[in-house]
Amino acid sequence: MGAQKRNSKYSHIDTSKFVCLNKDCKAYIVEGKGNIVFAHYDGKNKDIMYVRCTICGRKFSENKGTLFYHKKIGRKKSMQMLHCISEGMGIQATARVFGVNKNTVVSLVKAGGKHCEMVEKKR
Repeated sequence: MGAQKRNSKYSHIDTSKFVCLNKDCKAYIVEGKGNIVFAHYDGKNKDIMYVRCTICGRKFSENKGTLFYHKKIGRKKSMQMLHCISEGMGIQATARVFGVNKNTVVSLVKAGGKHCEMVEKKR
């Protein structure tokens, strides 16, 4: 009962676009089946949402399967950095502007490229 009560304040969260990422689940990558529910928030600032598949019980970060997975820099800053790179700003200049190491920018750009390749293959 306590868990239902605690999660009821999050009932407005739309989880319809999330899919189960467990390859052994009957609902693996099937969208809109209604099997994905809010689980909890986690992370340093409690800003990363976790969802749970009601069929297999596995929990997943909202970032799994995205270029943000296992990144310590937030989504907003990451997107701003990638925007700067796409507009022609150099790696070192971007690192200076955002106060990060140049290797962080390189890692983000590589992750973005790999993610784009993965998305294009699925089309």
